[in-house]
Amino acid sequence: MKLRAISYLSLVMLVSALFVAACDNQPPPTAITSGGTPAPSTAAPPSTGTGTPYATVDPNSPEGHFKSGSDAYTLGSYDAAIAEFTKVLEMKPDFIAAYVNRGSAYIEQGQYDKAIADFDSALKSQPGMFAALYGRGLAYRGKKDYDKALADFDEAVKVGGDQASAYYGRGLVYEDKVELDKAIADFDKAIQLKPDYAKAYLHRAELYAARGQKEEALADYQKVLQLNKSAETQEFVQTAISKLLGTPVEETPTP
Repeated sequence: MKLRAISYLSLVMLVSALFVAACDNQPPPTAITSGGTPAPSTAAPPSTGTGTPYATVDPNSPEGHFKSGSDAYTLGSYDAAIAEFTKVLEMKPDFIAAYVNRGSAYIEQGQYDKAIADFDSALKSQPGMFAALYGRGLAYRGKKDYDKALADFDEAVKVGGDQASAYYGRGLVYEDKVELDKAIADFDKAIQLKPDYAKAYLHRAELYAARGQKEEALADYQKVLQLNKSAETQEFVQTAISKLLGTPVEETPTP
């Protein structure tokens, strides 16, 4: 099955609350509780000029470098993002959000061991931190260390936070392990918690199709078409529907 790619942008978004807390000189929370999904529906970090702490922070401060790193990440400039987050940690080693965001950038580059080390550092300072557990689960999944990935996603489900993402992430691991019933059950839970979770519908559709459940697959594909209007996703899903219904088409790369 081709649907393996996952965007980690929301993991960076999930720690924006930590950044705002840092700008206000407040201690960070012990867990991330804001919303978000692995294929993010949370708002991106505000840009300069929004009137938020992002706009007013000194660009040469740890918070300023954090903002620069987050901006670089959203642009896909992962080397630059890593460099900025590293500067943050050189200046302020207890800036936990920088470990999480740098770990996310390492995942994007396939540097899973470095990512895990950063998430370990975050969890050492804040045991049970949702964003770090979630990120480390993604990194272990990238390494195909599925048992450790499942352990982290299990814990992420327990600690609270964005549970829809946690169930989705765990569902991806079960999908990788070809444990389809468990994967579908987790995508079900993700959708129950977040009814507009397009990627959960998409993965569930693929699993239904693999099991020959055409009606269920078609319903989920149609839901994805409603929720995600990007040209890439629309083309991919239309191709998947044509294949499901037996219409000859050229294969479209996974979005």
